[in-house]
Parts: sequence; structure tokens; C-alpha cells
Amino acid sequence: MNIPKDRVRALKYYSPLYLLMLFLFLLSVLFRSNIPLSYLNISLYTYGYVNLALFTYGMPLLLVAICIYAVRKGYLIYKYKRIPPINIPTFKDEKTVESKCPICIYILSLLFLVFSLYILYFGHNVFLDIYYIKNT
Repeated sequence: MNIPKDRVRALKYYSPLYLLMLFLFLLSVLFRSNIPLSYLNISLYTYGYVNLALFTYGMPLLLVAICIYAVRKGYLIYKYKRIPPINIPTFKDEKTVESKCPICIYILSLLFLVFSLYILYFGHNVFLDIYYIKNT
């Protein structure tokens, strides 16, 4: 079975993920330069905390977003028993094959989502620990 390419639909489907990646990339580039210090008139401490927040919140949040897409894809693999699933939009023509263990893929995608939520929680605790140690 073939899945025809549908680039516009695939771009719309993955656009929230692309926008989040672009936003985090722009913030990381902005706060690596001296522009915020000179033009936005922020202190070095605020500058450091924004960079810390980008690392401890931004990257785990991006991982959670990617895992949400993976869970949806894992569920559709479980539902249709085909890799890649039939109704996922693709950027190029794909041939689907029969999945050997669709429930395994779905369970692994759920486990990765739980693990990414734990990383987000861990990053939150790291940020708070560093913030309260530096401010005491």
C-alpha cells in the first residue's frame, strides 16, 4: 500500500512543532548575543536566568511536544497495524508495511512520553534549586 505525498497537509500537521522549535531557536540565539544586555536593558542575572530557563524548560518542553506526536503515531500504528500509518501526512511517497508488534510501538511511545514529562519535572526542580541557591 502506498501513501501519496501531501506536503501542504504535512506542513500544517507539523506546524505547531516547527513553530515551537523556531521560537526556542530564536530565543537561544537572542540570548547568546549582547543584544539583550544593551538594547533591552536587562541585568546579567536576568540574562542568566533566561538562559537557564531555556535549557531547563524549553528543551524538555520540545521533547514533550515531539513525544505527543510520537504517541499519536504509535496509536495509529496500533490501530491500523501498518508502518507508517495510513492517515499520517508525509512529505514524500511512502510504502506501508505490516507491523510486527504494533502494541510494542504504542507502549514504547507512551513510556517515552512519561519519561519526557519526568525530564520536564526534573528540569523545573533544577531551575528552582539554582534560583533559590543564588538568591539566598
